[in-house]
This record gives sequence, structure tokens and C-alpha cells, in this order.
Amino acid sequence: MRLFPAALRFVAKTRRFLSPLRCSKTARILVIVSLASCGAHKPNTAPAPDNTKGDWFSSHISLKGTTGAGFAGLLVAETVQEEAISKVPRCATCPDSVLRVVPDSVDLVGNYRRSWTPALSAGLTLELHAVSQPHLGGGIGAQMVFVPDQSGKTAPFPAFTLHLGDPDNEIFGGIILSPTDQVRVPGGRYRAARTSTLPNFVTSNTGYSSHIYVGFQIKGVRISGAELKPGVASMSFESATLTLHVNDTRRLALTIKDLQGNDVKDCAVSYESADTTKVVVDQNGTITAIALTTAPVVVTAQCQDKSASVSVTVN
Repeated sequence: MRLFPAALRFVAKTRRFLSPLRCSKTARILVIVSLASCGAHKPNTAPAPDNTKGDWFSSHISLKGTTGAGFAGLLVAETVQEEAISKVPRCATCPDSVLRVVPDSVDLVGNYRRSWTPALSAGLTLELHAVSQPHLGGGIGAQMVFVPDQSGKTAPFPAFTLHLGDPDNEIFGGIILSPTDQVRVPGGRYRAARTSTLPNFVTSNTGYSSHIYVGFQIKGVRISGAELKPGVASMSFESATLTLHVNDTRRLALTIKDLQGNDVKDCAVSYESADTTKVVVDQNGTITAIALTTAPVVVTAQCQDKSASVSVTVN
């Protein structure tokens, strides 16, 4: 019964929220009833966060020198011929008119189209990738794209690109900032005699336009930012306790897992003993019993933000 007053308060707040919206009263009632129903009857079954499985949203930022290959969609300006059509009387005494083709004339209009051509690029990319595998992420790049022009000569032009993928392989798309031709037909349509030399209203390199560049980036050379390592989800020793005699040595068996449950092999592990007068441990995980202990000595291993410990007793 305590849910009923809470539901009424929820409905009242929802009505105040929906009242400025331009919708019918019936629609508002349906929205309120639906929201109230969800809020009153749907239990909160979301599981508590599991802090032992790492953080999917941990990220890594880096600056890389990259190369890529793809296609440049260049905007081409051209003058197109169309049939010359005029409105003429349907007959000598008819008040209405019809459209007829003018056989000795042609209309010239401006047109733009994209011409796709292979292109190469090199530049810098600022990237943000997830620490956890498969390290998906993206970034922004400043590239120099080598684009062939209409005459076949290749010249570099700057471009800005957006990237998506993992640190080694990415797809990208962007805009090339290069000069483009323009077509300016007087009045938008120019009629000329079909037998005459037709004018060309295209002017070269008179403006900038949105040339498109899409392609594939292969790896790259890291300039700054730490090398991306697999995300560690858990660490554990083979046993939580260990008993040794004085002067005994033992190599600890440590297991490190990533978020997918795979073994992590290249994590830099640091070891530490809580009492080095009784138990010492080197950075390879080998324990040496120095003296008898009155209480277990805790030896800890740590990698990234995860750790594991074992209690060592020396008899």
C-alpha cells in the first residue's frame, strides 16, 4: 500500500513535466500511466557492480605517426549540354502553348560530380582506446593526402580525418582541403547555337570544396603515450598460504587474467614482503625464508590496479 502514494507523487511530477509539450491530453495520460507502471511495478534487478572484472571504460590516449591508403572523392566541376526546349504556341490561332525542342540550339548548365581515385596519406593521429581487450576506440587525425589532379599530377593536400578501430588497424573518413574547380553559368542556363564553339564556364582552382577521403590505416608509430597493455581483471596465487623452513626458496605461481578470462603474459608485476627480516621476495616472484616467524608474513604481488597476496609461515 505504501507504493500508492509514491505512484501518485510520480504521476503529479510527470504531469508537470509533460504539460508544456504540444501533445494531446490522451497522449499525456498514456505516457504518465506507462511511466508510472514502469516505476511502480518493475523491480530493480540490476546486479551490483563487480569490481573484480576490471573497468571496460578505462581508456588510453596516444599520439601516433600514421600512414594510410584509400580513395579520394574529388568534386569535379563541368559544363553539361542539355536539349534546348522552348515554349511555342500550339497553333497559329491557339491561345495555349506547348514545349518543343529547338533543333539548332543547346542549353549549357553547370554540374558537379565526384570522381573517386586512389590516394595515399601520412600524418598524425590523436587516439583514445579502451585499455581492456579488444582495445576498440577512435581518434582524430591531421593528414597530408597525395591526390592526383585532373592533369594526372599528384600533389599533397591537408586533410582532417576521424578514425575507428583498434590501435593496429583503423578505418577512417574525412575531408580534404584542396582547391577545386567551379562552374558558373550566367543565369544558371546558357543557350548557344549547336554549330558554334560552345563556351566552357569552368574556372580552375577558384575555390575550396568538400573533397572526401576514406580508407584504411595500418598500425603507426607511437610518438607519445604509454604502450597499451591488456587490461587486468584479476590476480591470484595458487594458494593463499605457504609454509617454508628457514633457507627454503619457492617460486610463487601467479595467475593473471584479463576481462575475457585469458592469461595476461606481459604484465609488469612487482612483489613486496611485509617483513623482509623474515621473508624476502625478488621481482621474479621467488620467496626465500630468512628467519622463523611468529605470525604469517604477507607477500603481495601487484600489476596495474590489481593485486594478490599470500601468507607465508617459516618454521
